[in-house]
Amino acid sequence: MLSLELVDYCHIDKIQEFMNAINQSGEVFCGTGMLMNFQDDLTKYIQVEKKIHLGISEDSSLVPGTTLVCLENDEVVGFVNIRHCLNEFLLAKGGHIGYSVHPMHRKKGYGTWMLNKAIDYCKQKDIYPILVTCDKDNIGSRRVIEANKGKLETEGVTLRYWIGKENERL
Repeated sequence: MLSLELVDYCHIDKIQEFMNAINQSGEVFCGTGMLMNFQDDLTKYIQVEKKIHLGISEDSSLVPGTTLVCLENDEVVGFVNIRHCLNEFLLAKGGHIGYSVHPMHRKKGYGTWMLNKAIDYCKQKDIYPILVTCDKDNIGSRRVIEANKGKLETEGVTLRYWIGKENERL
């Protein structure tokens, strides 16, 4: 059964496995919050994510956000990072929601499910409309966003999709 949980200390070993898979694939860490910055200290990563969730950060470029792990049978199959507001950088590239699926678990619907649940979370927190972006070459992410009713606003190196309109409720 799939579940999303706030990233926590009990997930450290499974996060390490996820991180190893991303590193072995040669990919970049996307949608995992601050994980890329704390690969050598996952305890510190969890501490920082907990502070960001509360809106506490020594880095003024960071916005309040929530990082969730997607679990299936106690295995981390993905991450979702929800930014509660946007700064200039996130408005251009990043958006409200980022996500990452374990390389061994792609094309199984996890990304679509995670983005759908993240959209539900945003609705509950009145984060609306929702901006989701992806690289032009990321066909899988593009399909995930479009499956969740993302409407393409601009096309370039970064594709910008909006989910919902300001004058309507999801």
